[in-house]
Amino acid sequence: MKDLILKIFAYTCYLPFQFMFSYVVGPILGAILLVGGLGVLMLILGYEDGVKVFRQEWRESAALI
Repeated sequence: MKDLILKIFAYTCYLPFQFMFSYVVGPILGAILLVGGLGVLMLILGYEDGVKVFRQEWRESAALI
């Protein structure tokens, strides 16, 4: 009986955190890492090879901000 109660308690603690990470924290973290990675890439490449090229390609692709 003790093992059953312990398993039920463990799943009631584990599943909400798993759901929160999968559907809430995961996409937010992905968006932050994507923007941060582009920022670091622009910093490494510099203005001429990074920012100017990115802006030019963004305009040519007709992507919406």
